[in-house]
Amino acid sequence: MLVVVATSLATIYIPVIGERAAFLLLFFGVMQVSFWLGLYPGALAAILSLASVNLFVLLPTAIAIGDLVLLNAGFCFVSAVMVITTGFHRQLAEALWESRQDLAHAQTLAQIGSWRLNVARNELIWSDENHRIFGISKTTPMTYEAFLAIVHPDDREYVDRMWKAGLRGEPYDIEHRLVVADKVKWVREKAILEFDNKGNLLGGFGITQDVTRRIDLQDQLTKVAASVPGLICSFRLRPDGSACMPYASPVIDSIYGMGIEVVSQDFNPVFARIHPEDIGRIHASIAESARSQQPWRDTYRYNHPLKGEVWHEGHSLPIREADGSILWHGYVHDVTERINAEKALQERIDRYELVLNGAQDAIWDWDVRNRRVNYSSRWKALRGYAEHEIGNSEEEWSDNIRVQPTYV
Repeated sequence: MLVVVATSLATIYIPVIGERAAFLLLFFGVMQVSFWLGLYPGALAAILSLASVNLFVLLPTAIAIGDLVLLNAGFCFVSAVMVITTGFHRQLAEALWESRQDLAHAQTLAQIGSWRLNVARNELIWSDENHRIFGISKTTPMTYEAFLAIVHPDDREYVDRMWKAGLRGEPYDIEHRLVVADKVKWVREKAILEFDNKGNLLGGFGITQDVTRRIDLQDQLTKVAASVPGLICSFRLRPDGSACMPYASPVIDSIYGMGIEVVSQDFNPVFARIHPEDIGRIHASIAESARSQQPWRDTYRYNHPLKGEVWHEGHSLPIREADGSILWHGYVHDVTERINAEKALQERIDRYELVLNGAQDAIWDWDVRNRRVNYSSRWKALRGYAEHEIGNSEEEWSDNIRVQPTYV
């Protein structure tokens, strides 16, 4: 309303505006109202402008009826196009503003900033979150040197080398440290650089993610894993049947005699060292765990590069991933001493039973520590038991004890 009134007064009291200029001035007013206030206020401004142009411009000139109708129709058509077009652009501007606000909130929540480089205009634009991550004010001129100054001194050479490699067309996806307000941060940076047909840099787009918390948690996990005698690890079985170990604690060298870099993409070097009599069972147990999604547990012999044949025991829980892979998280440890001790014990038991069975006396032996009672064949025969009718448990022995009363 104020725009129409101001335009009408200008038309009346400023003679230089004239008849044609009055139309342009009113059109400008309609366009401004449509853009800043929206579709309906713009339509109202167009109606009021039509009334004003007739009242103050057309009717006082005693214009012919045909011309009056033509001018009014033209004014209505142009005003309608301006209101609709300007209103549409206003909606686009509002949607763009809301989208930018949503993006800024998403970047803050995810701790991921972004940047855009335009070489032709020598322009580097950072998002608000990128400024926050680097601790740089928005008013600070952005240069490559200013960026490197915040990079941890021990990482600068690496970051500079990887950036220059990116300028040659190599992938730029790195993790490094920053020093912000005397505190060390870890960030992951990834960029897509754009080149023309001659290989000249045109610009690029990149992201910066604050991964400090993840690195801290990894360090804590590594320290915990290093204090555990066994191997904490992840094992992935891909849909094509190949396998790898994407994560392993530092004791992998002691368990398998090889580093994580050997098995992170292909687990076949470990499979190749499992005993031939055990490897088939291992593959079958892995397949069954993948199918049933039940915990995997097995014991197998392994030809260690330095220790020779050792025994391993593994426990893990499977998780089905989105791409169809199965990922197990679990634990593998060396049980060679336990297996050897069990074998030695069994051998002693077998020899002892051989002696008992060869003797003609009724002999029994109570192993209190292991809660076992061993009987000779003669003892079983005298008590009326068949060879396998009575077991070696301590409970069965107690049940067969009969206390006879003594009379004085």
